[in-house]
Amino acid sequence: MDDIVVVESPEEFTVVTVGETGPRGPGGGGSGDLSDATPLMNGTAGPGVAEEASRSDHVHPVDTSRAPASHVGAGGTAHANAVAAGAAGFMTGADKTKLDGIAAGATANATDAQLRDRATHTGSQAIGTVSGLQAALDAKVDDSQISAFGLTLVDDADAAAARTTLGLGTAATTAAAAYATAAQGVKADSAVQPGDLAAVATSGDVNDLVGFPGGTTNFLRADGTFNAPAGGGSGDVVGPASSVNNRVALFDGTTGKLLKDSGLTLSGSNTGDQTSVTGNAGTATALATSRNIDGQAFNGTADITVIAPGTVAATGKTTPVDADVMPLADSAASNVLKKVTWANIKATLKTYFDTLYSTFVNPMTTAGDLIVGGASGAAARLAKGTAYQLLRMNSGATAAEWGGALQCIAIACSDETTALTTGTAKVTFRMPFAFTLTGVRSSATTAPTGSVLTVDINEAGTTILSTKLTIDATEKTSTTAATPAVISDASLADDAEITIDIDAIGSTIAGAGLKVYLIGYPT
Repeated sequence: MDDIVVVESPEEFTVVTVGETGPRGPGGGGSGDLSDATPLMNGTAGPGVAEEASRSDHVHPVDTSRAPASHVGAGGTAHANAVAAGAAGFMTGADKTKLDGIAAGATANATDAQLRDRATHTGSQAIGTVSGLQAALDAKVDDSQISAFGLTLVDDADAAAARTTLGLGTAATTAAAAYATAAQGVKADSAVQPGDLAAVATSGDVNDLVGFPGGTTNFLRADGTFNAPAGGGSGDVVGPASSVNNRVALFDGTTGKLLKDSGLTLSGSNTGDQTSVTGNAGTATALATSRNIDGQAFNGTADITVIAPGTVAATGKTTPVDADVMPLADSAASNVLKKVTWANIKATLKTYFDTLYSTFVNPMTTAGDLIVGGASGAAARLAKGTAYQLLRMNSGATAAEWGGALQCIAIACSDETTALTTGTAKVTFRMPFAFTLTGVRSSATTAPTGSVLTVDINEAGTTILSTKLTIDATEKTSTTAATPAVISDASLADDAEITIDIDAIGSTIAGAGLKVYLIGYPT
């Protein structure tokens, strides 16, 4: 038996037999299949005639061409947003915000341009709210403070109209150079005027000239006036009224026109060519009283040579000879000019310098010798040295001598860390040259403890020390030794064999890193 499934709905039920190809229902038992057709979107209401059943997951298409008459949701009845100057509807949130921002009673009947135009404004505005308005008004002048003439001048359109108002005509535009100066005006006022020449122009008689004084003694002056010259025109000269008879006249100034009294009087008979003048001789050849010039007598009868400028102007001479003379002012004879020979000058200078400097005697006899200070500072001879020697001070620091420079020969007797051991000939080497000892030293990298470290130095197997070289316990150098070394043989021969013995190394800790130093100079 087939299984039966009953599907109920509020209006009907459907019985589906599993295994059958279609549902069965109240309308009769059909055997139709499930429909593959797309469900209808629109149509007239009716029971339908199809024998195929719709599937349970079928979906009807949404009809976008039809809006619902109305429905109520959370925001109210739903329909399209309102269109400006068009269909009514809901407003958007942005439109609502704009509407809320408009004040009650706001003007809505003017454009933005009209609202910005001050001509459309009414009411009053305080002057202080307009930047700079009060200052501009304060700077203006009230017309009541200006005369009618001044207002006319202000109203003139240009400079030409202003000149007309002022009555200047063309004078205001004429250059200053076209007018006469004040001085020229004075001359013009006193000069002969054109009207004064009218009668002269027809008669030709100068006496018809208006203002002409007439007479033969009046002359026309440079300033255009007539006047009689001083002196009456008879050759008279103009001079002071206080002039004294027989005094010589002098020009007063440089014009050559005025004279003055010189105060000088000529007396006696002075006519013709004068060959004799009182107080002097016309034939004088010498001064009545001789005079000295730079120590030389001068009476006018001959030239003299003044020493200073004469010397500068004279011809030079490079090498003077004994007979040459030099000028000399003798201080012992009131500075009278005298002469002195070059031979006298040399002899005098030698005598003077001999009192200041000792006579030098050359002590050298051989090329290469040196002059050194001897006893009491006298010059002494130091004979030349040998090859490679240097000049040095002797051991007593009393005199110079030749010899080698102070040197040091350092010998390492062990490595730096290994503890020393006693023994002979720990180091053997040969002298590179003859050497004179002035001192010996030793040092250790590790200080001995418990007792001293003792070293002996031998030349050809024989010690050169009468007191051996030691480094005290806990010390690293022989320079602090309680008993200094004493050299018994200071002369080491060239190529001599030198050996170094270690006689003691320290009883607790042996020293290490031993070095020995031979100090002296090559000989």
